Amino acid sequence: MRNLAGDKRRNLYYVIIGPELKTLYDLQALSLSANLVVNNSDMKYLDKILKKGFQDYETLFRPFVEIIQAKKE
Repeated sequence: MRNLAGDKRRNLYYVIIGPELKTLYDLQALSLSANLVVNNSDMKYLDKILKKGFQDYETLFRPFVEIIQAKKE
């Protein structure tokens, strides 16, 4: 993911699942070039975790994406 061009990466929502991860921990996700991290033990809550993670992502990045899209037009 780190090698993927920014314009392509902005169109992806990248989730990493693993036993050593802390669910919804933004700094860990950032350090792994992911949008969201989920611990294996939280898989039963994955629908709620994805919803929360994506809402946070939209809140943070929507203005940035809108500006970039407006400049392309």
